[in-house]
Amino acid sequence: MFAADKEEEKTFYVDKHWSGTSSAAYRPTHDMVEQTTVSSVSIDSIIEEDVTNKNILFKVDVEGYEAFVLRGMTELIQKSASALGFIEFNSEYIEKTGVNVNNFLQFLQQHFSVYIYKKDKLVNGNLLTLTDLQKLFESNYVHTDIILVKNGKKQIDLHLLSSAS
Repeated sequence: MFAADKEEEKTFYVDKHWSGTSSAAYRPTHDMVEQTTVSSVSIDSIIEEDVTNKNILFKVDVEGYEAFVLRGMTELIQKSASALGFIEFNSEYIEKTGVNVNNFLQFLQQHFSVYIYKKDKLVNGNLLTLTDLQKLFESNYVHTDIILVKNGKKQIDLHLLSSAS
């Protein structure tokens, strides 16, 4: 079973060479891949606890399937008092899922304050598009970590983040 935006049967590619590239988003290009069918579930459908007035912490690194996982946990995020999340962002993998990268960035910006990790610093990502990210990373392919923050003020003190390291 894996996290998504709805319950359904999905094809999942198990990378027998390196589990870190197993994915429902794409089939790895080498021959050490096993294709299987698994059930998906939304995070919202399995969290029974009332998160009102509670803080949540999450990490999503699912090889391009991040948009589906986050859509499947929007109720949890909206109900929580605050949320701090870390996601892997890989523009190539996201596109392979059929998700429009700019639409995904807009979704993130709608629900969170967005911070882009680039060489030991955080860049405000609240208004960035894919083109902006490509310029920032000087590449058509963007692979980075994104920090997502949701609280009553929808902002974060970046000084606190930098002093935590």
